[in-house]
Parts: sequence; C-alpha cells; structure tokens
Amino acid sequence: MIGHVITSSSSTMVGLTTALLTLAVIRLSIGAVIDWVSSPAEQVRPLNGSATFDCLIGGGGVGNRTVLWTKTSDDRARLTLFINDQPFDAPARYRSTRARDGSGYRLTINRVDAGDDADYACEIQKLGKASAHLTVLGN
Repeated sequence: MIGHVITSSSSTMVGLTTALLTLAVIRLSIGAVIDWVSSPAEQVRPLNGSATFDCLIGGGGVGNRTVLWTKTSDDRARLTLFINDQPFDAPARYRSTRARDGSGYRLTINRVDAGDDADYACEIQKLGKASAHLTVLGN
C-alpha cells in the first residue's frame, strides 16, 4: 500500500512538472509580461492644448526593439505615426522622443485640434501593446 502511494505520488509529481513546463513554454511563446513604468493614459484636453502619452517599461527598457505609435480614429482608420522617434504618418505637431534611460518613448501632441480625438497606442516589438483615448474638448 505504501509503495502504491509513493508510485502514485511520483507520477503525480511528473505530471505536475510536465504541466508547469508546458505552461512556461506557452508563456514564452506568447511573450514576456511587460513591466510598465508608464503606459498611455486616458486624457481630456482643450483645443490648442497639449497631450503626452508615455510608453515606458522597466527591466532594461525597450533595448533595440522597435516601438510603433499609432492613432485610431472613431471611423477605425489606423495610422502609424512613428517608428521609434522617426515620423511615418505623423503631423508636424506630433513628436516622439526616446527616454534618456532607454526605457521607451513619449508621444507629445502640441496645439491639439478636433482631429486629434482618437485612440493612441504604443506597440513594443515582441512584447505588447498599450493604448488610451484622447478626448478633445470643444469638438
């Protein structure tokens, strides 16, 4: 009887170990958990004001990963604004700047206008994405 319990216990441990290893592999294939220092946050700004969205992570920062800033308007049209700090389809009033410590990027919109009322997202290559909405007052 004792031998049976030990055998059963051993097979249970092997099964549990296999299950945990499988979960670890699945997690690695999905991507690492992001340690957000500051992610985009919902904002309400007046016309001609400014808005700032952060995309900053801990754990060594973004390193050499590509960071995309995108804008999705109410009609679901999506524009790529910046790739890292290089303008792609961004108006001149928009800026993307890299944090000095390499933790990520900051998107700044100056002279906010009605067309800026949209969702803004930062996507860090092979890590994840965070987004927030900018509501422009006076629309």
